Formats: sequence, structure tokens, C-alpha cells
Amino acid sequence: MKTLPTYSAGIFVVAALSFLLPFVAASCNGQKVIQLTGLELVTGTRVQAPSSYGYGYTTHRDVAPEPLAVLAIVVTLAGIALGFVKGGPGSILSAISGAVAFISLLLLQSKLNSDAAREGGNIFKIDYLTGFWIALVLLAIATVLNLYLLANKRKVIEPKPEVLS
Repeated sequence: MKTLPTYSAGIFVVAALSFLLPFVAASCNGQKVIQLTGLELVTGTRVQAPSSYGYGYTTHRDVAPEPLAVLAIVVTLAGIALGFVKGGPGSILSAISGAVAFISLLLLQSKLNSDAAREGGNIFKIDYLTGFWIALVLLAIATVLNLYLLANKRKVIEPKPEVLS
């Protein structure tokens, strides 16, 4: 039980690292057009995409940073630091960090889906890739773990060393 708080920081580390993996891909009529990592969603990027002029033509498009992705990574990074804070305050703040990051990823998913439907008239489909799902699951686990630690804070009884006579 004593090592569980350190697992919290580790979970947040892996969740933050998952932003380096492919996060989302946009496809049009079943053909992948764009794939972005979580980091590219956070910082923005310039992508090369097929042009509407036909096969062989490409166009460059700037992808602006997504505020919800920025919020998710910032709060996840805060969760790493908060994972090392001892006691109840560390657990509650880590749980809040995990919950806020989790919710911001769900809101990001909803926003990207609605943006694709609005811009493409249901021609575009957004697929959520490995990095997104790893981050989402780990942030849920971090939230539940820290709530568990908070709920059981008073129940933990440290074993006393036995005195040898």
C-alpha cells in the first residue's frame, strides 16, 4: 500500500508520453488524409494533405493548437509533480488532475468529431489512435487510484518494527 502513491506519478508519466504516439487520424471516403500525434495537437503543426484537385496534388494546411489538448497535457504534467506530494492533499490534487485531463480528452474528442462533421459534411471521419486511448485509460486509472488512496488514507496502519530483546 505504501508504494501506491508512487505508481500515481508513474501513471501520469506514461500518460504524458502517450502524447508522443499517433493520437488522431482523419480519413475521407476511407482513405487516411492526416495523422497527428498528441504533441502535434498541443503545439500545432503544418500537414501535407491530398488536394481536392485530384490524385497527385497535395496542399499544405496549418493545424492550430487545440486548447483542450493543451489543457490535457498541462494537467497531466501537473499530475506527475502532484504524484510526489505526500498525504491527502497530494491524492486529492492528483485525482483532480487526472479527472480534468480525462474530461478534457473527452471534450477534445467531441470537438474534433463535430468539427469534422461541420467542415466535411460527414465525408470526414476521425479515428482515435493508440496514443489517445492509452492517455484516456491511464488518466482514468490515475483518477481512480488517487481517489482510492484518499478514501483509504485513514485505514492504512504502518507496521511497527519489532523490538528484539
